[in-house]
Amino acid sequence: MIFFGYKNKTGRIIRGLIFAAFGILLLFFPNSWFSGAAMLLATRILGVLLMVCGGLELLVLVGARSVMEMGFVPFLLAAGTIALGVALMMADGEMKFLKLFAGAALLWYGIGDLVSGWKIGRAIDEYEIKRTREVPKQPSSDEFTVSDLDNAKEVEFRKED
Repeated sequence: MIFFGYKNKTGRIIRGLIFAAFGILLLFFPNSWFSGAAMLLATRILGVLLMVCGGLELLVLVGARSVMEMGFVPFLLAAGTIALGVALMMADGEMKFLKLFAGAALLWYGIGDLVSGWKIGRAIDEYEIKRTREVPKQPSSDEFTVSDLDNAKEVEFRKED
């Protein structure tokens, strides 16, 4: 998520779809993947990664909020990612349940990454628009400026026959 940046919109979308696809695979085909010991280790590692990525995503969202209003949904998704990471770290039980839970967590993270990536991408674009506004050019000495009105004199016109 954060490691690949948010500048590349296509990369953001592909990354979110990959996480969501892995989540769907684990949800719909829980018996065809890892062995028990490998799955237990994988859920612990996945839990740590989700906590770190969710925390970094939350920090980026807080920074992006200073540029534009975001609403609460991206923050809710990032906080949910952190909570799912903690739950995966602590999870014990049947391997089929762990695989389903890991699949749901990956699907949640993939959707959250898509939503927050979209919002952060818009904030980056907004920041660049504000930062790269054209600076008004300074008038040359030949051009008329508003401050020249201070030196103007009033003139009365009379009609003479």
